[in-house]
Amino acid sequence: MKNLIFHNVKNYDKLVKIMLIGEKEVGKTFFLNKILNKNIINEQYSSTEFLTIKKINTVINNKNIKLEFWDSDVKFLNSILIQTYYKIANAFVIIVNEKSDFNYIKNKVREIQSIDKSHNIFFVFNCKKNEYINNLGNEETFEKLCNDYYISFHKINLAEISLNNKEFFLFLQSLID
Repeated sequence: MKNLIFHNVKNYDKLVKIMLIGEKEVGKTFFLNKILNKNIINEQYSSTEFLTIKKINTVINNKNIKLEFWDSDVKFLNSILIQTYYKIANAFVIIVNEKSDFNYIKNKVREIQSIDKSHNIFFVFNCKKNEYINNLGNEETFEKLCNDYYISFHKINLAEISLNNKEFFLFLQSLID
């Protein structure tokens, strides 16, 4: 992970737009704050309104990269505008948990892939530490969905996510090369 260094980069070699997708209260904003390296201690989150864009500059593989994360609410994800945003996004992070609606998420995967099957998708099953070992239920169903659509499935406790998370870092590298 030595390739990842934070800088205040004004110019960049590549802009990467990443859309966060998931139902209400699955951890999209929490994920984003962890990626942005914010100190989070029992922070209460209010629901995201429509679309929030957060940016971070970094260096990956010796290239100046501007990462633009789009955190969206369910109303936005169900709006007519979503198709346009699907077209201009470079990648997607789909976050689910044990309570997520399988059919809703499956429809979102289909929508993304109907625009471009080559879209990069990082699929996260958010599991809390105490659920990490014995959590099955929807997990197997979502893992099968990922296998059916050739998407890599990651079971991650979002409290441990960062740009230096091995799986997420490899995902970012795949967007750069």
